[in-house]
Amino acid sequence: MPPHRPEIFVSATSQDLHTCRQLIKEALLTLGCMPVEQANFPPDARTVREMLRVKITACDAVVHVAGEVYGAEPSARDPGEPRRSYTQLEYELATELGKPVYVFICGTGFPYDEHPPEDAERQALQQQHRARLQKSDHIYTPVGSRDELALRVHALQTRVETLSGELNRTRSWLGRGLAIGLVALTLLGGGIWWLNQRANQTDLKVTKLETEFEKQRRYIKSVADAFTEQQSELRQLKLTDDEIFNRAVANVATKEKIPEATLRSGIDLFVAAIRADPKADFYDRALAEFAQKNFAAAAESAGQAGNAARDQYLAADKLVAQVAARADEARTQAREAYSLQGQSLYAEQKFGEAVTAFEDALDAALRAKVPRKWAELQVRLGMALNDWAAVVTGSAITEHRAKAVAAYRAALEVYTRQTLPRDWAWTQNNLGAALHYQATASEGTESARLLAEAVAAYRAALEVYTREALPRDWAWTQTNLGAALHDQADASAGTESARLLAEAVAAYRAALEVYTRQALPRDWAWTQNNLGAALHDQAPKANGSERAGLLREAVAAYRDALEVRTREALPQDWAETQNNLAIALHDQAAASAGTESARLLAEAVAAYRAALEVYTRQALPQDWAETQNNLANALRDQAAKANGSERAGLLREAVATKRAALEILTAEVDPEWHRQQLEWIAAVEAELNKL
Repeated sequence: MPPHRPEIFVSATSQDLHTCRQLIKEALLTLGCMPVEQANFPPDARTVREMLRVKITACDAVVHVAGEVYGAEPSARDPGEPRRSYTQLEYELATELGKPVYVFICGTGFPYDEHPPEDAERQALQQQHRARLQKSDHIYTPVGSRDELALRVHALQTRVETLSGELNRTRSWLGRGLAIGLVALTLLGGGIWWLNQRANQTDLKVTKLETEFEKQRRYIKSVADAFTEQQSELRQLKLTDDEIFNRAVANVATKEKIPEATLRSGIDLFVAAIRADPKADFYDRALAEFAQKNFAAAAESAGQAGNAARDQYLAADKLVAQVAARADEARTQAREAYSLQGQSLYAEQKFGEAVTAFEDALDAALRAKVPRKWAELQVRLGMALNDWAAVVTGSAITEHRAKAVAAYRAALEVYTRQTLPRDWAWTQNNLGAALHYQATASEGTESARLLAEAVAAYRAALEVYTREALPRDWAWTQTNLGAALHDQADASAGTESARLLAEAVAAYRAALEVYTRQALPRDWAWTQNNLGAALHDQAPKANGSERAGLLREAVAAYRDALEVRTREALPQDWAETQNNLAIALHDQAAASAGTESARLLAEAVAAYRAALEVYTRQALPQDWAETQNNLANALRDQAAKANGSERAGLLREAVATKRAALEILTAEVDPEWHRQQLEWIAAVEAELNKL
């Protein structure tokens, strides 16, 4: 059976977003999708709603863009039905049908197509719709330009690939025949019977089923734990929820020493049984929703379970002498429920709410009674605080980082090298990351102190994370150690800086013993990029042939990274590595002569220009300006090797490029640097005047 191409419904008003609709359709086609849209509508809202329902039901997902125009609307609608435009109806129906909806909201200054202004009432109705989108639980993406919108649609590639795979698997399953369906129905019936009987039967067979049920509950909780751990560690690799979830399932199957297929079958039975049981409690519902990656629903159910359990343990505390056992049981349930709520919110990237949930779980966890659980929650809290710090501004960043470090240090009071080595190493690695982040936001001796502590934490983790016993954890910690050593080298000078850079390079090379191109391509490419940066920084500290060799190795590492960091798959990573490659090539050219130098300069210029295909002024202004500045310097160096009109053309382009960069890199950012760039422009213009 041929692969199914996902059909994506494009929902956007044509008056102000006609050009954007075309961009979206082209982007979807490049992702292997079939764009669908509705151009003509009958006048009656009831007819429109049914027509759109049929159209959207047949689609696999919806892209909805909210601009400034309300647009056309039905001329008639049912009494009491709110006034909605055709485009707004499309969004509401997609949500009602449970379709994946990718929402984009155009920001201030968005370059809309020219269109006649609407009356004040229609403008107000559209603003209300935009406000509803932003206040709903549905994730939306703000966009400031057409280029950014197209880039964000291209970034849906991983989700589309996942959707396409699910659709093809569904078609495959449907074709397997009636026999398998009957077997599945029999299993489901058994699951329903199991739930109906588990509370009041004493038969040995039922007791065994209850034991199996508890085992599946524990397995799903273990998958949730592994998912949360890997989500924090693998965030830089931009893996999808499905990819992280599959790794988590494989991790638990290995730990439990059972086949992965057996684990998945058991989880599927648990989910089917819970869905078939109207009396299933909120905690079991939350586990079932988490197993289906419905994180928002899992958070809701877990929160309700936690609320109910908290009421129980607070009441029990008032009657400690009489119901101490009941209080302990309620605390355990509340701790687990809030912990699962925190993990679900963390998976939804609602880090502030996750922090609250983990703090609620810690309120229910008494260190004296459950020290290991208490320490585990401290680590979860530290992870949520650390990621929360990455999305806030101002003093909150420092505050959240400091609390994360404190949480990890608290966990290490329980997780010791001797008693719980794996947990101790995991926490040391997380502590190293939090200290490293703190250091980058600090200056002077404080930054140096924090970096030294981060390096010490990573080295401590490597006492347990060995190459032989835990190769993946070892490689991940080696890359973290390399990054911290690199930053230490940047803050040092002379032989100390050279020593630290050499250690960073060694750490990256060690990681690449495990991160291979075949087995772990994204980890490999990320580490190759970091290795290239460390080798590049080593080069100025060397002389002659050694320096040239280091630059060649840096260029080779960047080129290796670009085998995986492609424009199509990872556009921003691709642009970052192109910029890094261009800088290394530029330095190679400066250390060379004659035609070799000219060749390397040409390659550097080409790499800068490639990076600017993604680093646009509208989408990524800071990266765009810095790359424009680098390009201007390379163009001037090219001009020095040219003559006549070619030289004049390169110099003029260098001046124009530098001026463009200074529109973003203003004097307010760095007055002295800005003054030097103005002198640079004056000197180049003087060269032009002499030609």
